[in-house]
Amino acid sequence: MTYWSRPNYDTFLLDRVEVVKGPSSVTFGQASPGGVINLMSKRPTAEPIHQIFVSTGSHNLFETGLDLSGALDNDEHWLGRITGTWSRNDTQVDYTKYKHYDIAPALTWQPNDDTRLTLLGQFRKDPYTGFYNQLPLEGSLVKLAQGNFSDKFYGGQPGFDYYRREQASIGYDFMHKFDDVWSVHQNLRYLHTSSDYQMVYPTATITDGSATVSRDSMRVIESFNAFDVDTNLQGNLDTGAINHALTLGVDFVHDDLRQNSGYGSASDISYLNPDYSTPVESPSIDYHSRSFMTQQGIYLQDSMKWNNWVLNLGGRYDKAQTRSQNWVSGTRTELNDYATTGRAGLLYHFDNGIAPYISYGTSFQPQAGTSLAAIRLNRPKANSRKSGLSISQTALMRCSVRPCMTCIGNVLTPIRITPTTQYRPAKSVHRD
Repeated sequence: MTYWSRPNYDTFLLDRVEVVKGPSSVTFGQASPGGVINLMSKRPTAEPIHQIFVSTGSHNLFETGLDLSGALDNDEHWLGRITGTWSRNDTQVDYTKYKHYDIAPALTWQPNDDTRLTLLGQFRKDPYTGFYNQLPLEGSLVKLAQGNFSDKFYGGQPGFDYYRREQASIGYDFMHKFDDVWSVHQNLRYLHTSSDYQMVYPTATITDGSATVSRDSMRVIESFNAFDVDTNLQGNLDTGAINHALTLGVDFVHDDLRQNSGYGSASDISYLNPDYSTPVESPSIDYHSRSFMTQQGIYLQDSMKWNNWVLNLGGRYDKAQTRSQNWVSGTRTELNDYATTGRAGLLYHFDNGIAPYISYGTSFQPQAGTSLAAIRLNRPKANSRKSGLSISQTALMRCSVRPCMTCIGNVLTPIRITPTTQYRPAKSVHRD
């Protein structure tokens, strides 16, 4: 849903990165047809962790970080963890550099083995965000007789350009076991990001032999708020010889994006001998908009196991509402989406560690933006059919002794694709 104020995460603050390939709306609700990337924050541990790192590299890179975790009392009912990083470096392009600060505290309360509550926080600041400009086609990919762009050439305006971003989030992960069969889980997070982006950028190469590029200016100020909560009931039970892993859940998502922007002009510049002395005025902010996306969903999944067979079935129903308000023209657009998605998969475990499988899944993705022509964007839907072999580590060890063959097939069928006009990309997915 947002672009310039999109969330950003340092991988040192993450416990792991999960990649869910293909349509997966049953689990995550709105989802790209290509899949979902699930970022898992580091949780407090009872086992002490004391880690500090320092590293250097090319372009004057210097970064450091710490990861401290452990029990806060003798009974290990309270666990704490704090993770943070600081980094700065130049780039191969003149007048550009990176710098960021990132800290993520976490606190766990577990009064017994049946109840656990983990509070998760994160704050990030990016005063410098590196190279965020562009180069025209002619002079970069298309070679010109008068010369081409240097790897160090900066087509913006030093002292005028900047891209600043801040990000903060707070949430919790709660779990309670009622008995050996049933448990309830809830994840909640509130995220706020803001950005201020001002830039002079090349628009075209002037092909008259003068080795110059024309330039324009722009400024975009964004503020993005996201609230997500997911609650589900999980059960592990048997019906005869079949074991069931059941999940029944509801979730709610609300995104709010405010954008103020303006565009202006700037002087031409030589890319062989750049002179940045001509001043540039900041563009007037003359565009104001606000976009909302609200989604409520209910889902049910059952993973059934019988002997060596595993059957997964899942279904989900969503209601999504997207609204856009242009404060300059006074226009307002609203779209209500209702979607039913599902997935099914069948797998058989052979004793040698090889498991053939087939699966089918669907997804949908509501859009909260508009095209450059102010046309409301449709939601893309897709389905995926997969078949292949899953090979365990034991089977792979056997493969090192004798030949082994793997076969995987995947067909992704988009049902309705968003128009290819330019628009603000959908939000990144992050699940604490």
